[in-house]
Amino acid sequence: MPRPKAHRFSALLHRSPNLRLAGLVTAPAGWLVLVYIAALAALLITAFWTVDTFTGKVSTEWTTENVVTVLTDPVYQRITLRTLWIAIAVTLIDLVLALPMAFFIAKVASPAGKSCWWWPC
Repeated sequence: MPRPKAHRFSALLHRSPNLRLAGLVTAPAGWLVLVYIAALAALLITAFWTVDTFTGKVSTEWTTENVVTVLTDPVYQRITLRTLWIAIAVTLIDLVLALPMAFFIAKVASPAGKSCWWWPC
């Protein structure tokens, strides 16, 4: 007697932990990517809108005035470069501090010591 399809699928998942992990992670990761892309799209769209200086309301007239201002005004150039510098510095500091600490926790620390790294003992 042939096995039911559900039984074959559960047997496949039991034999393949990587496939089981992919099935568990795909949906949440897909939603995270979708929300991230939607936020970036909203940011890009609003970059081409203007603000009425008298009322302070956003007008949805399409213009490249904001982009030109950011690229040509020295104040915005300094802010952009400072922001990039801070992002690079934080990334390097994280690499220098977090990677050795993670390696130590994963390879050297005892099981009791591992719990002290994320929760006070």
